[in-house]
Amino acid sequence: MRTHTLINKLTAENVLVGADFALDTIGHAIKTTSNARVIHEQMAGMAHRLNGVRAILVLSKDGILQHDSYRFPVREIDLSDRPYFKASQKTSSLILGDISLGRTSGVPFLPLAKRVGEHTLVAIVSPHFLISQQTQCEDCVSAIIRPNGKVIASFPPATEIPLDILSLPVINRASEGIDRADFLHSDTAIAWKQSEAYPIIVMSARGLTGSARVGIYD
Repeated sequence: MRTHTLINKLTAENVLVGADFALDTIGHAIKTTSNARVIHEQMAGMAHRLNGVRAILVLSKDGILQHDSYRFPVREIDLSDRPYFKASQKTSSLILGDISLGRTSGVPFLPLAKRVGEHTLVAIVSPHFLISQQTQCEDCVSAIIRPNGKVIASFPPATEIPLDILSLPVINRASEGIDRADFLHSDTAIAWKQSEAYPIIVMSARGLTGSARVGIYD
């Protein structure tokens, strides 16, 4: 399970690093041109190339939508009440927002926001891209969790991760490791690893049989 956990950590970081770089790049482009069509085309191309990114938005310093990689011309919408916008005003680092549902699509998304100069740029990310589904064992449960315990992504998607998952003593002992714990009402091997670059904890879990030992899950 250590291998699954490490692969999922690298998968999540790959999405976050790509979005982080893209937001910086677009922020620079906005400083060098005021041509809305040119900005839109660059944003659309960037979003298309990025793994897991559905759209990129640019908000004014007041939280008004100014550019949208998905739509041109843009519909000016006031997004100043969004928690990710408010959080981005306090730092220049990438902000991982809470999972939200699209107002029209009903599809969940993870907002990644970053303030670049006077603008706030937002990448709309599909959460399931944060977990590598190519390497999952059939009986494993995996999750990407924020330090406050909120689940960003899980696999299988329908898995309900307990709200108190981070209260497990095994996860609080170190930034990474593998141990056994009572999880989802069963004796379970849990592997976890914190990202050094972003505020996420990657976790994998697998139910144990009576004779199983944690050490065999490498």
